[in-house]
Amino acid sequence: MKLRAHVVAALPLGGAYYWSEGSAALAGLAAAASVLVDVDHLPDYLWWRGGWRGLGDFFESFYEQRVPRILIVSHSWELMALAWGLILALGAPPWVKALAVGWLYHLAWDQLCNAVGVGFYFLLYRARLGFERRLLKPGRQVR
Repeated sequence: MKLRAHVVAALPLGGAYYWSEGSAALAGLAAAASVLVDVDHLPDYLWWRGGWRGLGDFFESFYEQRVPRILIVSHSWELMALAWGLILALGAPPWVKALAVGWLYHLAWDQLCNAVGVGFYFLLYRARLGFERRLLKPGRQVR
């Protein structure tokens, strides 16, 4: 999904979280986390480009699927399951739960809206293919 789509999708999450928890701060944190998960694209971009070439180039490089290797560790159902397992087993402060809800929300929207195949959002699947974009099912981005 593109940034605009994630920002728009974050609005109902923030509203629902506020309704559920009664905290504007936690609602804002969950909504912000649901957008900022995509920061994990930055290392892939910097490794490929060898440096920063501007925000426009950053977004265009991913939307046009030019970045050849896709690590994006936060886009991983395995790590999501591990995080929620720890939260449920050990407990966590409300702010950690808000971050985790935002992360889960982001990943679910990406899985539903990006035509990349079911396996794409499994870190082990991408690792098995050497994180090579050309070996991953190409797809479209939600505008």
